Amino acid sequence: MSLLRRFLPLALGITLSIPVCALTSSEAHAQSVLDQKYSEGFALQTLEPAPAGDWFFAAPDANVGDTQLYAMAFGSWAFSAPFIRQDPVTAEKRRVNKYQFYTHADLSLAIEDILLLNFDLPFVPYQDGQVGAANEPGGGVFADPRVGARLNLIGTRLDPIAIGLGVDTWIPIGSEDELASDGSFRANPKLLLSGRLGDLIYSASGGYLARKDYFSGSLETGPSLTFSAGLGLLFLKDALQASAEVYGYSTFDSQFGSLFSKRTTPGGALFGLKYRAGDIVIGAAAGPGLTQSPGAATRGVLSVAYSPAPDAQASLDNGPGDTDGDKIRNAIDACPEEAGPSRPESDKARMGCPKHYFDHDDDGLMDWQDDCPTVAGFARNGGHTPNGCPEPELDTDQDKIPDEYDACPDDVGAAEYGGCPAHKALGADEKFEIIVTSAEVERVDSDTERVVIRLNAPVELSSSSGGTVVRYQLTGAKLTEDTKNLFKQHQDDKDSALSGVKLEDLSGRVILTVTIRGGGFEPKMRYKTDLEGGAILYIDFPRRWQK
Repeated sequence: MSLLRRFLPLALGITLSIPVCALTSSEAHAQSVLDQKYSEGFALQTLEPAPAGDWFFAAPDANVGDTQLYAMAFGSWAFSAPFIRQDPVTAEKRRVNKYQFYTHADLSLAIEDILLLNFDLPFVPYQDGQVGAANEPGGGVFADPRVGARLNLIGTRLDPIAIGLGVDTWIPIGSEDELASDGSFRANPKLLLSGRLGDLIYSASGGYLARKDYFSGSLETGPSLTFSAGLGLLFLKDALQASAEVYGYSTFDSQFGSLFSKRTTPGGALFGLKYRAGDIVIGAAAGPGLTQSPGAATRGVLSVAYSPAPDAQASLDNGPGDTDGDKIRNAIDACPEEAGPSRPESDKARMGCPKHYFDHDDDGLMDWQDDCPTVAGFARNGGHTPNGCPEPELDTDQDKIPDEYDACPDDVGAAEYGGCPAHKALGADEKFEIIVTSAEVERVDSDTERVVIRLNAPVELSSSSGGTVVRYQLTGAKLTEDTKNLFKQHQDDKDSALSGVKLEDLSGRVILTVTIRGGGFEPKMRYKTDLEGGAILYIDFPRRWQK
């Protein structure tokens, strides 16, 4: 009994201490779980930038441009990335990753509208989590470089629809300890769709991400379904772009749930702007994480890219089915059997057509017939207004002779008097005379000579032809001595069809007599008033060909 009294308290104390020690040991073990690093590293980042030269930040295009090199600097900052470890016994939580800053140096090479090669080198300058969290990532490390390729199947950057196949692979040389690499190869083959409808642009992709399986209790990685989609509008002749997009992936056969559940689908949204200044495109975007999966985060994005603006026609040439060989595919060539130049996208009706098909101002007159090819006008058969030009709006005296061509814009007159009344032109009631102020013979080209006669006012003109002599009557005109001397100085040219030019003063009228060698030549006369109320008479003669 004395032994029982002696050892019973000790035995009872040892017995009661067993659960306490067990609980203490369990808590110590649980604490050590949070303090231990993950047994394997993995890539936590979910935002992969679209290749340099593409429309959107995260959603890649399906098309491939003409042969061109693109370059981009891309940075993304993740705020409060939801990567949290939880103790399975005590339910204690620690935020492993709270801030995440990634930079990317990205290069893309487009080859002949068919193939795009892409290389992306990510670097992690800074990461931070809750103090004391195991595997708390730091900075100053590289993530896995990405090497990609894209094959364009249908369409161009300017078409309503383009379809392509792409594949991205990651080379596992990044830091696993800093959660910047899986430590094994990843590959993401995908189907791409994009297009442009006026000022609306869009892009979408879906694919399969092959990567290692890993389960940590609070995170799971493995083969996944990848997705992205973008929608944007272009402003200021494509200089400004506003867009919205989503990106991410969803893990197959996850212990945390099915596809597209909150715990299996890290992804996010971005709302941004891009501005083009020549060949440089500057972009900024921000958006929330869309789920509670590790890697989903609220992010801000900045990018600066060397991305030469695509030539409206650069992606149209060298395609299949080019019958006329003008480097514009039959599918978009309005004249597939006649070679012609490319046209702006807005002028598809004349794309690839020869020049004689062009009617730039759509007034029914081909450009080669139109004296005003860029301004819509009317077809004319003579008159003061050139063919294809619009009527000048101002006609002060309403005599149907525009002020621009009216020598008397305030007095109703007739076209044959340059817009002046007959009495003014003839000088019957006015004390002024119509004077020939100068006259000369010019060589227009190797085939044409021109007699140029300048007068101080409009005149009445009449002409008569008799064989090789043509006479023009300038009613009411008066010769000056200078004019007479100019004509006396005219020397006959044996190589000219023009033999002689003579002016005679006859009863207040001036008779212009022109003599032509040989015959069979038809002179062409053109009469024009100038802005000061004077007039110029042009008479063109064909030069005689000499053997």
